[in-house]
Amino acid sequence: MGHLAGVEQLSRRGRFSEALQLLERSQFPPHERLEADAVRAELLERTGRYSASKALAEQVLRNPRCLPSQRCSCLMALAYCAFEHGFIDVSMSHFQKALSAAEAAKDLRATCICQLKVMNLLADRSGYFAVTPMLAEIRRNVTQLGDGVTAA
Repeated sequence: MGHLAGVEQLSRRGRFSEALQLLERSQFPPHERLEADAVRAELLERTGRYSASKALAEQVLRNPRCLPSQRCSCLMALAYCAFEHGFIDVSMSHFQKALSAAEAAKDLRATCICQLKVMNLLADRSGYFAVTPMLAEIRRNVTQLGDGVTAA
């Protein structure tokens, strides 16, 4: 199993500090560095290092070789950072862009997470009637994903 796969497993279990430590100890070939940096940006955010996360995510997003999946990871990190600092409109914008990137990458898990975040922010802002149209699509995607954590 590659280092990124091990990092992914730890991250999905909520063991973000351990995942970041494993990532920091690992060496990556040039073709995997951009992916590793996108994952690092997410893990930095998850461990409360918002400034470092934001800087790294913005750096990855400026790279012309940034793939939709990497773009999604970085935009989600930026969205969470903005939310933590109280910039709800900026957070919503980043989550919407991340949703587009997740759909382009055909990453159903990321799509579900982004949809749920957008729905939560929209419901807080505009009330639950505003999210009713989204609910059926989100339910369908979560069911198709089959992930108990996301479903919960």
